[in-house]
Amino acid sequence: MKYKSLDIPDVVLMTPESFYDKRGVFMETFLQAEFEERCGYYSFVQENIATSKANTLRGIHVQSPKPQGKIVTVLKGRIFDVIVDLRSESPTFGKWISIDLSACQHELLWIPPGLGHGYYTYDDNTTVLYKCTDYYDRSCEHVINWYDSMLNIKWPIANSNDLLVSNKDSNGQSFSSFFANLD
Repeated sequence: MKYKSLDIPDVVLMTPESFYDKRGVFMETFLQAEFEERCGYYSFVQENIATSKANTLRGIHVQSPKPQGKIVTVLKGRIFDVIVDLRSESPTFGKWISIDLSACQHELLWIPPGLGHGYYTYDDNTTVLYKCTDYYDRSCEHVINWYDSMLNIKWPIANSNDLLVSNKDSNGQSFSSFFANLD
């Protein structure tokens, strides 16, 4: 597995070694000891799968308290993945980064606890797997508006008229309100 640190501290892109033959491909996608050495110790307690149509936008989601760290990978299709640093003590607080992830690249993205996450799908039937360090807790869930002017995320939306966004994501709070409303 190759590990590459990205421009927000502790966010890591992981690329497994892939073994191809006439039957297909094999790869190890997670080794606890290696992950701990590179990213720290975390236990994973929940896995989720989301399948979306093309031109779907999900996020920006975060849990507080009880933040979730996530390993995100695309099993089918391709996404524009966005990570927002919501850790007030971080040198990159309020900054965002993006990366295209696709099933054919086999990459995994480690997003530590305390960061916001969202993505936009390019393809129909895009399937995303999340391995999480804490359980989903609706009472701790926060949604920051994906088009917040302070964050100014440059989403690659193909057709805004056909954009698919849930009411929850459309009505997310502003970046500044998120911090003002935390306990």
